[in-house]
Amino acid sequence: MDQTSTTQTVTVTLVGGPADWRGRELEMPRGDVYGCPREDVGAYLVTAHPPERGEGHDPDPRADYSPALDESSPRTVWQFWGWVP
Repeated sequence: MDQTSTTQTVTVTLVGGPADWRGRELEMPRGDVYGCPREDVGAYLVTAHPPERGEGHDPDPRADYSPALDESSPRTVWQFWGWVP
């Protein structure tokens, strides 16, 4: 593998979720998007707009974004799937 293939980036588009991430585009290392199984691709993002949470719940949940598991969906479109934890 040559060095350029490890340093290239791809643009990932975020769909849905909290206002500070919805519709944003992120530059991600190509290997993080295409170099592992689809179910391992994605990110948990910190947000300034977390949902209301009751006592005993983490007050700073992360927004869970990843591509759809359907092979026909592009790996560079990451959907909001909910909150972690």
